[in-house]
Amino acid sequence: MNDLATVTGKVFMAAMLAVGAVSGVLYGLYPELGQSQIPSFVWPLLAAFIFDLWTRPLIAEERWPPITTQTRFIGVISATILGVILTSVAGA
Repeated sequence: MNDLATVTGKVFMAAMLAVGAVSGVLYGLYPELGQSQIPSFVWPLLAAFIFDLWTRPLIAEERWPPITTQTRFIGVISATILGVILTSVAGA
């Protein structure tokens, strides 16, 4: 089965796109955030880590299927690209 068709894949992608959108808009509206110690591309990675911590018990109990590395890669890269696009749009 396609991993993005599972509930875990859908929730992961939605969470990653939400993080990308929020971080992009915040970095666009508040450019001083770009001077912080944490670069903007780290936020999707942190969100993916938190998602893993949150879903680990559900996956261990076999209530949700695990997600593949491909889905994780697509989610994090999509969030980063969306964040960059929205940063430039919101900052214009």
